[in-house]
Amino acid sequence: MPLLIEPFVDYCRIRLADDPHLWASTLFDEVVELGFTGSYPSLTTAIRKLGLRPHCEPCHAAKGRDVAIIAHPAGEETLTRQNLPAVRTDYVAENLCRYGAYELAAAGGEAAVTIFATGSEVEIALAAKKLLDGKGHATRVVSVPAFELFEQQSDAYKAKILGTSKVKVAIEAAVRQGWDRFIGTDGIFIGMTGFGASGKIEDLYPHFGITAEATAKAVEERLKG
Repeated sequence: MPLLIEPFVDYCRIRLADDPHLWASTLFDEVVELGFTGSYPSLTTAIRKLGLRPHCEPCHAAKGRDVAIIAHPAGEETLTRQNLPAVRTDYVAENLCRYGAYELAAAGGEAAVTIFATGSEVEIALAAKKLLDGKGHATRVVSVPAFELFEQQSDAYKAKILGTSKVKVAIEAAVRQGWDRFIGTDGIFIGMTGFGASGKIEDLYPHFGITAEATAKAVEERLKG
């Protein structure tokens, strides 16, 4: 057991049991005030090695309601540190995240386009929907916090979520793996197709085409084809 963290283990265990999604950075600030003199990496390592964070099912972060209910493996953070808007502002009693994927924004009528997204990319999906709706392309957005939970749902529910839109898009700042389940092999993937780069998100996302504008453009080109 790391020597510096030893006096604070019980405190950390209780805090994380009370709030499994507590930011490690927040916990670090708290234990520093209590006298902890170790580094932030030493704290996160202790959280992992000592299993201080309760074990839960895998999930992806989308700031707002998704991250408030679906949990994650011990030591892994789900809350993003990015300055993102809440994507669900209306109260819904039902835990939609338990389905692994759910319709976040409906189309105004029959959907010509369905955009699937996870984590911070949900914000991009909603912005792309606004652009496409404005050009007359009815678009729906599906938030996908957990592939695994989605696969546990009934065939009827999965078919409803996947829908029958002419164009299906997935947005994630990662590789395409796993998304063909939602968009098919001919669907549009907005994400990484090669090696990444270091820099500010404001510069990198436009560089790699992970933007609402790039999404809308790709969809319009497909609809014209």
